[in-house]
Amino acid sequence: MRTLSRKVVALAVLAALAFGAHVAGAASVKKSHTRTFSGRFTFHLAAPPCSALFCVRGVMHGSLGGTFDELITTTTPAGPTRPGVVFGLGTIVLHTGQGNLTCDESYVFDLTPVSDKEGGIICKFVSGTGKMAGASGHLELYGSQPAGSAPGSIGSGRYGGKLTLP
Repeated sequence: MRTLSRKVVALAVLAALAFGAHVAGAASVKKSHTRTFSGRFTFHLAAPPCSALFCVRGVMHGSLGGTFDELITTTTPAGPTRPGVVFGLGTIVLHTGQGNLTCDESYVFDLTPVSDKEGGIICKFVSGTGKMAGASGHLELYGSQPAGSAPGSIGSGRYGGKLTLP
């Protein structure tokens, strides 16, 4: 009987250790959380000083609300077959209530005088702060400005994207 009791106790201890190791292992594995977001935004040229070719500030309304700062670092004409159309690179920093998100952007804008200054941006998240630390995903912005307005002076559009938090 004593041998059976020792075996039962030994098995119980091994089972408890195995269960504890499983729980500890499960607790150390974090599951990432991915969500889509969308909304509307408004923007305007930022007042000097600006550390880039030009800077834009804006407000995002919707499921990823906050403000943003855009720094355009390169601009390249699309060529003689597309006069007034430019593309380039920049950085956008989104300021949310949960932290900041920084993304590297690629853009194309139609800056011809008679156009509505349509533009599109794709921005890949590269860093974050606060609860946004370790974020990945992307942001898409599509917008325009009133005809006759100066490029970047004021405008609005829609945004959307995907955000994954660790």
